[in-house]
Amino acid sequence: MRIQLQDRVEILQRFIDIAAISLDLKSFCVAQAILVGLCSNVVLRMKRTFAALPSDSWATFAELDTKLSLEDDFACYRSLLKKCEGHPSVPMMACHLRDLAVLSEQPL
Repeated sequence: MRIQLQDRVEILQRFIDIAAISLDLKSFCVAQAILVGLCSNVVLRMKRTFAALPSDSWATFAELDTKLSLEDDFACYRSLLKKCEGHPSVPMMACHLRDLAVLSEQPL
């Protein structure tokens, strides 16, 4: 059984929506995990599926990519996390573990 183009588009939209909701709920770890999956080579090879994606889903995808970008050492993510101080959030553990690794290599 082969999945039709419209079904793939709906599944892709659903994952983008879940990532956006996760980001709204300050679950940065989940949003990043979904975004990494969506940006994998296996998914990005589905050119026709991405071409059929509605513009609002593209805008949401671009916003997720910007907010969770690696640029400037996760500057946008760090800014969002700082705004969450005192409120529950789930941080991107990979970012913080990397920070700890870098700190542990610094001489005292």
